[in-house]
Amino acid sequence: MLALALLYARRMRHHTRLPRLSISLLVVCSLTAVAAADDLAVPDSRPQRRLAVATDPIGLLSGHYALSATYVATRHFAVRADMQIIEEPWAYADSSWRAGISVPIYLDRPLHGPYVEPGLAFAERLTGYAYGGIGSLGGTSGDGLGGLGGMATFTPVPLSQRSIEPQIFVGWQWLFDSGLNIAAAVGVSRHTASDGSGTSTAVRESYLRVGIAL
Repeated sequence: MLALALLYARRMRHHTRLPRLSISLLVVCSLTAVAAADDLAVPDSRPQRRLAVATDPIGLLSGHYALSATYVATRHFAVRADMQIIEEPWAYADSSWRAGISVPIYLDRPLHGPYVEPGLAFAERLTGYAYGGIGSLGGTSGDGLGGLGGMATFTPVPLSQRSIEPQIFVGWQWLFDSGLNIAAAVGVSRHTASDGSGTSTAVRESYLRVGIAL
């Protein structure tokens, strides 16, 4: 079924210039249909490990903190929630964050083997700082002279941008007998600004997660 979907998408793109997004959606829908059919064929086969908690071990050293939880619903479908906090090296005490929810579709068995993971994320990214002058008597001044002629200091005001990010990943996960699991994936997301400006950018993504399955 997947091969037929790919062949159909290729012919449609050749004749009608089908967008790449439509091809991706067609492939994901085909994988979903195949996995759902297999789940219906074996309805009483329930996975033993149904919850996995993981983090990014490399990010713990680089200031990119991540925590994810995956709940296995069926033999091929799971739901994953992911939260990330990113400390920018040039920032003062501010940070960016990203939260997402996705549906990993496992082609082999739960938490093991190849998978496709469509999802949606929300993010607020630190983009820079604006500086305003604050006088010694509490007055503010855009030119930095301060209130009532007092001495002025410059206070950084963080600037950020919020975005809605549909995403899709292709990855591989290893599940060991001890419960240790490792997942690595690459993919793409589209960052669409939520301020109404219409700014939209496709960005390549990747992640590594190491954790324990219960």
